[in-house]
Parts: sequence; structure tokens; C-alpha cells
Amino acid sequence: MPDTDTHIDTFLFDIGNVLVTFDFSKVVSFIEANSAADGSTVQKEVEQRIVSLETGSIDGATFLAQLADTLHFSGDLDQLRLVYQDIFEPNQPMHQLVDTLCENYRLVLFSNTSDLHKDWLFERYPVFSQFDGGVFSFISGSMKPDDGMYRDAIINHRIIPNRTLYLDDAPANIATGIRHGFHAIQYLPHQHERALAELAQLAPEIQSQ
Repeated sequence: MPDTDTHIDTFLFDIGNVLVTFDFSKVVSFIEANSAADGSTVQKEVEQRIVSLETGSIDGATFLAQLADTLHFSGDLDQLRLVYQDIFEPNQPMHQLVDTLCENYRLVLFSNTSDLHKDWLFERYPVFSQFDGGVFSFISGSMKPDDGMYRDAIINHRIIPNRTLYLDDAPANIATGIRHGFHAIQYLPHQHERALAELAQLAPEIQSQ
């Protein structure tokens, strides 16, 4: 277990369902409307390829081309790329919290993502400019909750686990973080106030939120 007496100086942030929410059904519906495949088939094909995409084995262009070919997609590939990227909404309460935290803590991103989504998010949401870099699965070559991505954060990004507070929506990811020595809190957008109360016990500046 992490040493609760250790001073927190770094926050490690998941992206999806923490800094932004997302609705992947938009992608499924768009492909379904432009192919002979039904929604469940589309979902299955995406899931079969998502690990290769988000561990960097293939890039976004290859992922979309393979998906379109397999599903006999008849629409425009550029439009498919746009739909695949534009699935996010900002979680404004968390953006406000980041504004406060960045004055006193190092903030680092820690996300299973791809070149398609990372670039899109960084271009559209100023909140990402407040982070001191990040650990991204498609660059790391490993995905949460596997150990590799956590080792990458610790070794290559100078993350000291017992001085780091890790926020993620997925219990499996949190469990691995705790095993590696992080302080960790499961964050759910609809329970923002509960998360603030937990965070305030380790980071006093949050009490002003």
C-alpha cells in the first residue's frame, strides 16, 4: 500500500471519462448507415482491432482503412476519420479542477489512446496544455491495466509512485496503479463531488473547489 504520509507532488490523469466523456455509438451508427453490417458486427470488428491501434502496432489511417475494407464501408474515409475522432465532450468540472491543481502540482496524462484521438483532443481542448506531457498507450506499446504502461510512467517519465495521485475510471486500472505504489482514486463524472472529497484528504488545495 502507498505511504499515506508521503507528500503528493504529482497527479496522473486518465483521459476518457475523466477529462472528457465519450460516446462511441456515433461511430457504430455511422458505419452501420454506410455499410451492410449491423451494429453488433461493427462493434465486434472495432474491438478486434482496437488493441493494435492503441498499442501502436498500426496507425490510425491503417486502422480505419482495414475497418472500412472488412465492413465494406461505402462512405468517405475522411468523414469516417472525423466521426471516429469527434466522440468527446469536455468534463468541465474536472477542467476547473485542473486549473487549480496546475498551480501546485505536476500534472501528467496516462491514457489508453491512439494517434487519432490524442491529436484531436490536444488541438481542441486547452486543458491539455496544462499537463507536463503524458504516457500514451500507442507510444508506450502497452495498455492499461498491463504493467508495462505503469513501468513506462515510473521509469521514463520520472513518476514517483508514493508521491503520485492517480485518477482513472476503470477499477482494473486503479488496481494495477495501487499495486505499483500509487495513491489512486476511481473517478466517475457523475460522482465528481465524491471524488473531490477523497482528493482533498491528500491535496489540501482541492478544498477550495
